[in-house]
Amino acid sequence: MSKTIDLLNQISKSRYTQGLSKVTNELKIGSARNNIVSNRKSRIPLTWMLGMGVATIILLNFIFTMKLFFIVKNYSSNSAEVIVKLNEIDKISQKNTQKLEKYSSDVSKISSVIGVVDTKIKDSNLRIAELQKQLESQKFAIENLTKAKDTLFNKVSELEAGTTKAKNRR
Repeated sequence: MSKTIDLLNQISKSRYTQGLSKVTNELKIGSARNNIVSNRKSRIPLTWMLGMGVATIILLNFIFTMKLFFIVKNYSSNSAEVIVKLNEIDKISQKNTQKLEKYSSDVSKISSVIGVVDTKIKDSNLRIAELQKQLESQKFAIENLTKAKDTLFNKVSELEAGTTKAKNRR
């Protein structure tokens, strides 16, 4: 402000020495100088505000980066736990696969044994059927022999009775 007052004093002194047109030119120049000075004063807070804005952006960026770092760190520790659990599941599934392979080989062995036993059973059933047929024929033969024996005994008895009668007649 004091510069403005000094400038006005100079203008008033020069008014007498110079013409009216020069005074108006000086006023224009003085007001332009005042604007430049006031712009410098207004630029300082604006520059300061811009600097604070940039600092705030940098600070927010740092905070965001740290938050992102902690999130990634948390996820990486969680993923490590998940990987450990997945490895455990993989080991269990490998054990189960080995057991399943063992059981499937046992089942295939048992099925082959069952196949062998099944053929033996079929052969035995055929043999039993054959033996039953032979048994039936032998039963029939035994019945025939029994009838023949009975017939022979009857004839022998009749002959004995006939001989006994003949001895008694003599």
